[in-house]
Amino acid sequence: EDIRVTMVGDRVISAVVIESPEGTLDFRSDPSYREEGGTYREVELPAHVVEQCRRAMRACKLEFSGIDLRRSGDDWVFIELNFSPVYLEVEQKLGHPITAALVNYVRERAMAHRYRRRRAHG
Repeated sequence: EDIRVTMVGDRVISAVVIESPEGTLDFRSDPSYREEGGTYREVELPAHVVEQCRRAMRACKLEFSGIDLRRSGDDWVFIELNFSPVYLEVEQKLGHPITAALVNYVRERAMAHRYRRRRAHG
């Protein structure tokens, strides 16, 4: 299974399986994906996979990311970490609040920065 995890900060905002026909090496090569977009279903991630995603983001100094994984049974394989992931289709089809989470995260970080600056300058 191809899995896309969208994270903002340390939080998983979306985790979906990208449906593709059996035996498809890469979902992007599926003609129906290219023509009609993806078909997605939500997936629950084990705690150890979430922690590995967090570690990968920290190692790359990212605060927003799309992480591509493959799963076969209990085996999880990290494919890539995207620093500018495409997510709107998943948000629209499944209602995952990715944009809202990203906006809130940026706003919270900006407010915290402004507060620290004010405290530093008296």
